[in-house]
Order: sequence, then structure tokens, then C-alpha cells
Amino acid sequence: MNILIITATIVATISLSHAQQKSESKVYDAKYGVKTGSATKIVETDKNGVSKVYDAKYGVKTGSAAKIVETDKSGVSKVYDAKYGVKTGSATQIIETDKNGVSKVYDAKYGVKTGSATQIIETDKKGVSKVYDAKYGVKTGSAKAITEKK
Repeated sequence: MNILIITATIVATISLSHAQQKSESKVYDAKYGVKTGSATKIVETDKNGVSKVYDAKYGVKTGSAAKIVETDKSGVSKVYDAKYGVKTGSATQIIETDKNGVSKVYDAKYGVKTGSATQIIETDKKGVSKVYDAKYGVKTGSAKAITEKK
């Protein structure tokens, strides 16, 4: 579930933040497609498309960034683990986002995309993203996480 939440946050923040100086999103767990509890992750994205993902307790950011995401102008994002807020190693996930706000999340090994999409993320014009599990690149079940732009 941790990767799922991080992915939702990243996609929602990235898809809407390119025109702004800095943006912040909050990620919530979801059950049967409905948001539950307080935010578990907070994502801050700068004007260059670099996002930092923080754990949150009671909706408040705690500690240093656990993930760093770099997005290029074509809508492809690479997710890296971070230690003390600094990027470490190669990309662990690759996210491809189309112009309709639909993103496909792939696992990556040595920074290279592997297999079919493991998650599908749909983002509406208001900045709300819903994350679904995917099997063979096809969406399955109800939303597992919901992200809202602050």
C-alpha cells in the first residue's frame, strides 16, 4: 500500500503543478473508492517538476523526504528512494501520464521499465486522483487511494 499511496501523490501533484511555482498535495487511504482518515503522505512539487514525498501523521508532514520524483516535459516520471531527503540509487518506478490525466505505473529495475502497468491512476481537472490496482495493464477493483491538491 505504501508504494500505491506514493504513486497517487506523485501523479496528482505532477499533472497539475507545471504552471505553478510550488504545489502541495495530500494523500489519503481509500476503501471502496471512498477517502478514509487523515492524510498519510504529503507531496511538495517545485516549478522544475521535482517532487518530494513525506510521510504524514494526522495530516502533518513528518521527517525528511522518503521518495524523490523527477518528471520530464513529456510526462514521464521516475521515482527514486531517498535517504535524509537525498536521492539514492536508480529509479524504482516509472510513471507515464497521457494528456487525459491517465497514468500508468510500471516497476523499474536499474531505472528501466519492466513488465506491464501495476497501477492505473485517473486524475480529474480539479486535481483529485484515484489510484487503482492493475493486472496486465488493466484497471481492477475500486480506488485504493485518493489524492487531493491543497
